[in-house]
Amino acid sequence: MKGKFQIELWITIIVALTFAAPFVHATTLEFGSLTNAGKSSIGNNTHPGYGDNVTSTSDTYGSYLEGTGFTPNITTNYSEGGIFGGNGMALWSGSSDGTVLGLTTDISTGYFSLIAANGYNVTLNSFDVGTFGNQSTTFDILDKNGNVLDTIAFQSNSTVSEPVNLTASQLTIKWLNWNTGINNVSFNQQAVTPANVPEPGVLGFLGSMMVGGLGLFFRRLRFA
Repeated sequence: MKGKFQIELWITIIVALTFAAPFVHATTLEFGSLTNAGKSSIGNNTHPGYGDNVTSTSDTYGSYLEGTGFTPNITTNYSEGGIFGGNGMALWSGSSDGTVLGLTTDISTGYFSLIAANGYNVTLNSFDVGTFGNQSTTFDILDKNGNVLDTIAFQSNSTVSEPVNLTASQLTIKWLNWNTGINNVSFNQQAVTPANVPEPGVLGFLGSMMVGGLGLFFRRLRFA
């Protein structure tokens, strides 16, 4: 009986691993948690690592909200004038959403990027748009090559939460209107499934075949 119990325990573990969903980590950036808001540079000069490799609710740069775990394999980049070029960006206080990540001048273009380490992807879940008065603008979501994956049109005089739900090795939010800014940026990381690992549907099928085969094996043992 002991041997049969151990075999049945292993069957339970194998089935659980087969059907288990991959663990997802999530972080939310709160730009209001940073110090010196009000045209304080972020990126090249101050708070250069805010959002990088987050493993707790706070670090030397600011604080974070935790979803289901953190994002130790994601880094951020703040830039004006290109995805990885130009100067850092600004922190503006007093918007409809408090302190937001914004542009330093009215002729700037902002690029806020989330970059996954090798072997990982990043998912941009959503971000809040804070505004100074009634504003209209568009937010482009770019991949690592600068291709536009989605365009979000914004027009409001109050805070709006914009859902995104895009996944890639790198995602960038691009916008031009310096009277709008972003806050509460929520993102996840996921390990990339190697090409030689079967898809979840195939794993489910194999798991079903395994359970069925082991069940037949035990029935034969019982009547042997």
